[in-house]
Amino acid sequence: MTKDSLKTGMVVQYRNGDMRIVYRASCFDRSGILGSPEGNKCMRMTYLDSDLTHEGEVEHPNTIVKVYVPRNRVNIGSVDTSKLDLLWQRDDSASRTITLADGRRIALSRESYDNLQGS
Repeated sequence: MTKDSLKTGMVVQYRNGDMRIVYRASCFDRSGILGSPEGNKCMRMTYLDSDLTHEGEVEHPNTIVKVYVPRNRVNIGSVDTSKLDLLWQRDDSASRTITLADGRRIALSRESYDNLQGS
């Protein structure tokens, strides 16, 4: 799944559990925005990399981990997850990416990453 695959009306879920509705044709930002169902929060899609990570950080709370397609129109104010079909889910089992102090990013196996976190 890529950022270009996201269409207006789809619902995305961040790593932190928050859900947002995709608005591609936005008067605010040509790349689109991700708006909260309550209508009080939004994030410009320019912060998303093509792989749906937030500025390249797989572990960032605003990295997209799930993409849903609603069976019916999504109502502003709430998202009924029982009326959503899961289209895509991030596979975090293979590797994790870390950013070194000098800004370089490296990918580690899940096992190596978990060992590093435990030390």
